[in-house]
Amino acid sequence: MSKGYLILAQNTDTTDFLKLAYVNALSIKLSQSTIASVSLVTDIVDAVPEHYHKVFDNVISIPWFDDALNSSWKIENRWKLYHVSPYDETVILDSDMLFLTDISHWWKYMSTHDICITNKVCTYRNETVTKDNHYRKAFINNDLPNAYSAFAYFKKTENSKQFWSLVTSIVKNWEEYYSRFLTNTPVAYLSIDIAFALAIKILGIETEVFSNFEYPTFVHMKSHIQGWKSLSDDWRNHVGAYFDNTGALKIGNYQQTGIFHYTEKSLITDEVLYLYENLYKDRYNG
Repeated sequence: MSKGYLILAQNTDTTDFLKLAYVNALSIKLSQSTIASVSLVTDIVDAVPEHYHKVFDNVISIPWFDDALNSSWKIENRWKLYHVSPYDETVILDSDMLFLTDISHWWKYMSTHDICITNKVCTYRNETVTKDNHYRKAFINNDLPNAYSAFAYFKKTENSKQFWSLVTSIVKNWEEYYSRFLTNTPVAYLSIDIAFALAIKILGIETEVFSNFEYPTFVHMKSHIQGWKSLSDDWRNHVGAYFDNTGALKIGNYQQTGIFHYTEKSLITDEVLYLYENLYKDRYNG
């Protein structure tokens, strides 16, 4: 069965998400021992640079109408990933992530599920975030499953189809669903995390889609979950980020492993981009 990673990237006025997805794909190719196929889904297929095509195994156009045409966040097309995935088994990823060590062994466990969604994340000190009272008030106060859509696995099965059909309905009618299920701590914008959580809750499949193991997980660099007393929304105001010439990353004194969700898009400078490109060229002879 074919397996791989799928990234949706649509640029905004402020962020080149296509570049972030490209660096994400480079990091996967450099770090993974077995499953390393990466496909891109975008609205600007014709504008994807030729050297990006050499890294992505497939470049796929967003089908049908662009649901995020007038959106500043560009998440409204996420429901289409189930339909366009070229794989039998797929992990969808946010663009702003880096794979720093090999997590290929996760696939063996995830393959025992139709759907496997991250429900626990870590700080940069590798501490599990037990309760997020800042970003996840709506989850806590409305008793929603703690779903993180930034890393989510699915097979193309009837169970997955049912889940994604409900996610589609929620994305397209989010205000109606929110008014019914988010009566405590209302939310005034579409969130894919909330859409996943609502679908899980409505279908009653929490025990089926969440792992009892420590993975899947990722380091989530949202500032307000790092345990700092003095807070800035930008985590880089609290701690430094240091890449070495192998692509390894330290945050402060802590070596990062696994998957790093950096959230602050400007972390990927031209220097970081060139570093990963050169490492890839060295590995694959240009």
